[in-house]
Amino acid sequence: MNGASKSATGPTWSRILSLAALTVVFMLPVYSYGQSGSHDGKLEGSVVDPSGALIPHAEVSLLNEDTAAAKATKADAEGHFIFPALQPGNYQLTISCTGFAQSIFAHVQVNVGTTATLKATLPIAAVQQETTVYASSVSQIAIDASTSAISTVIDERAIDVLPLNGRNFTDFVLLTPGSTTDGDSGMVSFNGIAGNFNNYTVDGANNNNAFYETQIGRNSVPFQFSEDVIKEFQVTSTGFEAEFGQAGGGLVNIVTKDGGNKVHRDAYYYMLDSALNANDSINKSNGIAKPSNHRQQFGSTLSGPIRHDRLFYIFNYEGQVRNEPLFANNLLPAGFLAANPSLQPLLTGTGLNPRSFNQNTAFGKIQGILNEKNTFTVTYNYQRFRSPHGYFSSPTSTGDGLSLTDGATSNFVQLWLQTAINATTLNELTLHLGQDTL
Repeated sequence: MNGASKSATGPTWSRILSLAALTVVFMLPVYSYGQSGSHDGKLEGSVVDPSGALIPHAEVSLLNEDTAAAKATKADAEGHFIFPALQPGNYQLTISCTGFAQSIFAHVQVNVGTTATLKATLPIAAVQQETTVYASSVSQIAIDASTSAISTVIDERAIDVLPLNGRNFTDFVLLTPGSTTDGDSGMVSFNGIAGNFNNYTVDGANNNNAFYETQIGRNSVPFQFSEDVIKEFQVTSTGFEAEFGQAGGGLVNIVTKDGGNKVHRDAYYYMLDSALNANDSINKSNGIAKPSNHRQQFGSTLSGPIRHDRLFYIFNYEGQVRNEPLFANNLLPAGFLAANPSLQPLLTGTGLNPRSFNQNTAFGKIQGILNEKNTFTVTYNYQRFRSPHGYFSSPTSTGDGLSLTDGATSNFVQLWLQTAINATTLNELTLHLGQDTL
């Protein structure tokens, strides 16, 4: 943070006007049709009778199936209703109107950056009656027609079940249309555009290093956030709105997991060890011993309620210990180092050199419901990576740079507050600090 020292002589008109302008910005509604880059989702729909005629002024209520957070609205004169800025997840939608059976739509899924559209048909009821429909088992959830952007959502199930070497969840971006690796830089190219033109957001906050033009942590770290805390993410390769002018390539819109009313816990351990593998035929034919490679990744996640229906938590730790010696061959003529002693610290002799890739990450989030109009979230993520002799990640090197240590330390801090002004107007305040150091 940069700043200049000024005397505290009381508020000035310029400060008052600046504060007023900032207040106006914060008071703007956060939703708009087709907002592809929001870290929230949206649910809208229409209420009709069995003949397809619109039912006006139906009572509509929404319940988050994980946290029991509730919202309510009323359909307009044309039978249309909308819930803007919903956290991604599964919801229970209840619709009632005089003369019709109350209908409950369970497991209505809302994804990040998209609009779920539901056409709700209410049966006519001669007596009091209730109908439950499981939205996941019927074709009442329509394709998002509110945006022309080309986007793909990698959901929680895909992240949980698909195997991933190294556990860097952003590698799943390569499953989406228009994406490919950007050479050997570790970045992703969309539609042939260089990877440093992409935009990464986490829970709606900027997660980019403007100096290196990459996501925070740069390309040297195994990952910034543990795969175990990622709920889902949206990848938009083209057609996104002008508000995302920072990106000329693609948008990767990431949402982290939340706690809920149920306690969830897990622990995991992954191992790769060259002792379990045979030497390859090329090494054998050249009389080269099997390279040593030992990798361990481990961690644990715990989530649940602090206060039932009101306050929730999720915490995670993940570590990596990897030892992979580097074979160096400087290919220099005899006597070169003796004639150039100043280069000696930057070069090593031929043979194996110890090299490690070690990382620790920690994540914590607390979210709560202050009252019927205000909800908040506090998030922190820490990442530290160090790799002595790891400036080059290839198995072999000419020896230059072996004295260097690669690494990065990053901190992600965010405070989010949402206030419901009325049924269709919300105010979001986000305070975010991202730090990326060597």
